[in-house]
Amino acid sequence: MMAAENEFAPQIARLPGVDLSYREAGTGKALVFMHAGITDSRSWHNQLSEFAKDYHVIAPDMRGYGQSVITDDIFNYYRDVLELLHLLRVDKAVLVGNSVGGTYALDLALFHPDMVSALVLVDPCMRGYRNTDEKFLDLDRQLDELISLGQKTKAIELYLQIWLVGNGRTNADIDKGVYRLCKKMLEENYQAVIGGKREQRLKRPQAEDYLSLKIPTLVLVGEHDVPDMHVIGERFSQAIPRASFQEIKQAGHLPALEKPSAFNGLLRGFLQQNGL
Repeated sequence: MMAAENEFAPQIARLPGVDLSYREAGTGKALVFMHAGITDSRSWHNQLSEFAKDYHVIAPDMRGYGQSVITDDIFNYYRDVLELLHLLRVDKAVLVGNSVGGTYALDLALFHPDMVSALVLVDPCMRGYRNTDEKFLDLDRQLDELISLGQKTKAIELYLQIWLVGNGRTNADIDKGVYRLCKKMLEENYQAVIGGKREQRLKRPQAEDYLSLKIPTLVLVGEHDVPDMHVIGERFSQAIPRASFQEIKQAGHLPALEKPSAFNGLLRGFLQQNGL
């Protein structure tokens, strides 16, 4: 069941160089949720409701998303999260990242391993990976054209087709409430989604970088996500020493939003299994 959207009202963190919005609740060990590129912190409301019972849950918005501002300076999103954790006096956290949020969670774990006790990579992106699925590449080209022509409404519909509906499904298979929320987030965060932020490009991690990760890692991929995301998930599960892989049935790129009960069960099992 979807919780009320305003149940966890956003707060503003005054960080060096940016005002960042975030949602926070609960006490205990820190559990940080990092959203996908087509969503914002609202996408984690089912997880905040569940895990605030026994964890200190934190869900930041990337620059340009939610109430976080877009700035003119070049930045690293993982550094924004790091600064937020320092402000909230969090010394160590479990990071849960969806899509590009998984990329940034991995960045933080690689650059500041002392801050991260475990990783949950949800349909994560991989730096340097080149997509190979022809159907996806064709849809992506269509999307670029719609964006360049200023066709916002059609572009949003195609974003939802690729990243919510996914592979082997139609709009009829998607919960209407989930579809409406994703559409609303895309409409409100559109400038950031299409690239209205100046993020510093980081080098692609090498095999030895992944091998250096000594923390428990769970890699989750939705059954109906685009084929390349399954390839990436398998690669991460093989490259990171303590990683395990699980597919979430009847879900696409956003399984925490589509199948919250299944997702929360897997996350809680992972946390309990590793004493977190």
